[in-house]
Amino acid sequence: MIFTTRNKGFTLIELMVAITIVGILAAIAYPSYVDSVRKARRADAQSALTEVAQKLEAYYAKNATYSKNMQDLGYNNANWNTMPTTVPNNERYYSVRVLNPTTSCPLNRCYRVQANPRLDQTNDAVSRYILWSTGRKQQRINGSWKNSWKD
Repeated sequence: MIFTTRNKGFTLIELMVAITIVGILAAIAYPSYVDSVRKARRADAQSALTEVAQKLEAYYAKNATYSKNMQDLGYNNANWNTMPTTVPNNERYYSVRVLNPTTSCPLNRCYRVQANPRLDQTNDAVSRYILWSTGRKQQRINGSWKNSWKD
């Protein structure tokens, strides 16, 4: 009997097939992954708006009016602040500000806080969030305003 030994390992064709399969799976999975990450970051905007609203209420308790100035609320910038402030700037996916007062919402009795996406979050379907002092919540999805923060 003659025994022949076979080299152990993979042929080039087997490796190419495996790499092709992995590439196809990655091409299918990656967009879903990115979309899920963007949806998860939406909670940052909602949390940031709630944080600013709490600081506005504390400011109102002391001054009998709300402030448009973010520095009055303890932030570094007077107009906009990137949130959340506890993470590095390159990971802050929303900018938050207090909107200008209007005749229907003057600062002595009302405020509106807005969160705009930044960095990669600008590619998300939700382009803006607004929280009113009345508790009203709005989000702009694909160009249309919705009265909720539901995903």
